[in-house]
Amino acid sequence: MYVHEVMTRGVITIERDASAAEAMKKMMDRRVTSLLVERGGTLDDYGIITRKDLIDKVVAAGGNPHEVKVREIMSEPLLNINSNIRVENVARLMAKTGIRRFPVLDNGQVVGLVSNSDIIKAYALELMEAEGKQN
Repeated sequence: MYVHEVMTRGVITIERDASAAEAMKKMMDRRVTSLLVERGGTLDDYGIITRKDLIDKVVAAGGNPHEVKVREIMSEPLLNINSNIRVENVARLMAKTGIRRFPVLDNGQVVGLVSNSDIIKAYALELMEAEGKQN
């Protein structure tokens, strides 16, 4: 099984200068748990902001979500992967690094995002199909 078979397409992005409040609203509106932060200036790397970032670095810290900027709380640079990598290799990378999401880039362009949830869903479906064939 390969990343391109399990990744989420149509990645939702946000600008670095957006507020944490804008990020929260976008996550809720789009029903996602993370946003890819667009490249900024001369930087070659993307960033990511997750629900955990918003909880830990804004809400729990007593920050004002309208004043805190995404660039202040996002994670960067991100490790990214190619869509033709085997899922098992990504799972090993996740286990080794503790990272749960990777942007998927082909020819320098974002084509998707693969998360630990995507991998679990794919394996669960594969297991259910295998069980169905045995019955």
